[in-house]
Amino acid sequence: MRRTGLVMAMTLLLGAMPGARAAIEASGGTGLRFERYEIGGDPAAVPWEHEGDHFHQEFDLRLAARPDAASRWELNTSGVVDHSGYRHAGQGLITEWLNFRYEDGGATLPYRIELGDQRVRFSPMTLDRRLQAARLELQPAFGGDGRHSVMWVSGRERTDWRTGQVLGNRYQGASWLVQDPELGRYAVNAVFQQAARPVPGTASGRLVTSIAAARDFSLWARQDVAAEAEWARVHGRVVAGGTPAGSGLRMQLRASDRTLPLDYEVRYRRHGEGFAPLGTTVERDSRELAANAGWRFPFGMGLRGRYDRNLRQASDQQLASEGYGLTVDLPRTLGWLEWMDQRWDLSRRFRENAWGSVDTRSTEARWSIRAAGGHGSSTRLALAWVGLEDRVSADGGGSEHRVSLSHARTFDLGFVDVAATPGVDYRVRAGADRGSVLNPTLRLDAARGPHRLGMRLDYRTLEAGVLAEREDYGLLLDYRYRHEQHTIGVEYEQLGRERDAAMAQAWRAGVFWRYRFDMRLGVGQ
Repeated sequence: MRRTGLVMAMTLLLGAMPGARAAIEASGGTGLRFERYEIGGDPAAVPWEHEGDHFHQEFDLRLAARPDAASRWELNTSGVVDHSGYRHAGQGLITEWLNFRYEDGGATLPYRIELGDQRVRFSPMTLDRRLQAARLELQPAFGGDGRHSVMWVSGRERTDWRTGQVLGNRYQGASWLVQDPELGRYAVNAVFQQAARPVPGTASGRLVTSIAAARDFSLWARQDVAAEAEWARVHGRVVAGGTPAGSGLRMQLRASDRTLPLDYEVRYRRHGEGFAPLGTTVERDSRELAANAGWRFPFGMGLRGRYDRNLRQASDQQLASEGYGLTVDLPRTLGWLEWMDQRWDLSRRFRENAWGSVDTRSTEARWSIRAAGGHGSSTRLALAWVGLEDRVSADGGGSEHRVSLSHARTFDLGFVDVAATPGVDYRVRAGADRGSVLNPTLRLDAARGPHRLGMRLDYRTLEAGVLAEREDYGLLLDYRYRHEQHTIGVEYEQLGRERDAAMAQAWRAGVFWRYRFDMRLGVGQ
């Protein structure tokens, strides 16, 4: 019912707009897929959950028009008619995206209206979510060279389009953005958030406010610097029995030198115990400091160093993590090595907490090369050593060696172009968690005109002492044929899993058809 009402509202808006009979750009497509799954042995050993036949049809549609030179509207929708346990959790007709946008830049007060599914981003500390919402943006002119944008939004994270049931948090907010060519960019944000399922002892609604600024400037007349900062605060108890409100701060600076081959970046953030906005990925009660700098030599070699320190649940000093590293890039500009790219990477990390139950040191060294050969071939080799020192556990940690090698080669068989990519990944662990993993792979791709054929073979064996042995294999075949706007295809996949002599096998086979279109409708087509 809610979806029908929204569609009717969008239709009425389209009809009421000036120049509604303008030419319409239409694009989109549809696709049908039928699959069958069969599982033998232990179902828990394979990644597929449902057997039998599965069917779904996807669709997407975009309509857009320009009634005049200053205005534009656009309607986007996509969804699926689902009868498959793998495509969507529901069954039947499911709308996955429904969005309408209209903007008029020639009005006395330029504006934009947006309804339905959309990405709303006020700032990283207030609201950055996909919402089902109504949004109004105004661009008033207050004189001078600055540009202003005032935005209001009201919506929720998720709604069942068929029943109208609200499944996510609610948001109502406003943002005022000022952009000046000399002073930079500034924003004031305010968002009222309501949790769908509030935690007992906390407020179901909370207000988040922030002030953000960003500016580009020149430092010492030789460095181009981009700086930004934001301070935010949550009003209302967000932690049961804890701090009733909290604040957060983030700062970032990026710079590059005009005369030297130097660039660097510094980031800092601090989130209080009570700072937990619903509409972001902010981690409350934490701190972070990170920096990196790079230098490029005249002959092409590059150096980059990095450092970071993280503190989670900073008020209790629960877990601290600190790391630093160095990366060396050697491109194909070093004389006799001009056919090979190299990268060396060394990193070190410490993790500990105040109670002494966590105290580890890890070291990782990597070396990778990419060698270009003749006749469209290239080889990649990567070596790595990872060491872990655990000062709390009785086993004391361990180490792991990794070797990864792959080779890609293209060749012509006369009637078909073929690309072959064999590879292998081998890992050996020492210490308490000792064992080995062997994973060879082979990929073949063949093409001729509108025909495409792909094959992938995958084998993996794991040996962890005498207690655990695992063996996996996989085969994937994929054929596609494209003619104008149509694509048809056939897929077949087979899996085998062996866990300590217990065997499981499964396969799936599917066919699909896809169709894409792009056309003009209505007046002036």
